[in-house]
Amino acid sequence: MNKFLALICTHNPKIQHITEQLNSINESSNEIEIVVYDFNSSDFFLNFLKNRKIKFFHFKEANGPKLSFIKAFKHVQANFTFNYVYVVDQDDIWLKRKHEIVKNYISIDENVDLIFHDVRILLDYGKETKLDESYYFKKHRNPLIELTEYHLQSANPIIGHTLCVSSNLLMEFNRYEYSFFFPMHDWALAYFAISNEYKLAYIDMQLSHYRIHQNNVLGLNESNKMSYRYFKTKRDYLNKIASLVLILNNKNKLKSILSSLFRIKSSILLKKRLIFELLLLLKLLTKIKKC
Repeated sequence: MNKFLALICTHNPKIQHITEQLNSINESSNEIEIVVYDFNSSDFFLNFLKNRKIKFFHFKEANGPKLSFIKAFKHVQANFTFNYVYVVDQDDIWLKRKHEIVKNYISIDENVDLIFHDVRILLDYGKETKLDESYYFKKHRNPLIELTEYHLQSANPIIGHTLCVSSNLLMEFNRYEYSFFFPMHDWALAYFAISNEYKLAYIDMQLSHYRIHQNNVLGLNESNKMSYRYFKTKRDYLNKIASLVLILNNKNKLKSILSSLFRIKSSILLKKRLIFELLLLLKLLTKIKKC
């Protein structure tokens, strides 16, 4: 019998949102172990987790959702035994049959390593909430067509909070540093799975509510399609430079980054672009040191 975990990363969530999320997972199944990785939230929220008797790990630093999930992936792999892990956001809502449907799919095809599904859009702005239609139907998108190495170089069709990932895939993903080359953890995970020929499956059913609100880190309120650009703002430059400083001071980390780069089985053009951006960061870093 497969064991399932639900991995949630939290960053000072709204109590109403996280409560609805936790309740929805419990209502979907009582056989899923929930593990929360919290990053710099308030004592009030930590007490909330204690009162709910949720297993959680608290970290004082908060480096954004991508790095939070990457850290959580590595920790959960090292400290828990499971066959599949759900990647869960702090503010969305599962529908009651989600786990049953995903589990049944896996029982039919035990070789699948990454499963994702469609969602209903939950517009939540202040007092008013409204359910919208299917995400993929609304945006006229076909995730199966877009789920190729070529398309993943420019956009990610997978909604991160719908992912269910095998322990085998996660273990291999954790060995490399693909996340350095992609804006978000789910994008990096999807590209790793596709480029290394893991089996992916799309369930064409709306199995959760994707909550859109004013505080989304990334969401449909910003853009339907997130372009492949690292340096949209000055903050992006600074974050990348800070990451590079840490990497250059850690030879094993640098080796892993370069290993991941040359493991990418995509076009030469993408590799050249990634190398160019690394060199650009090195140049910027040199200028900063001279200042």
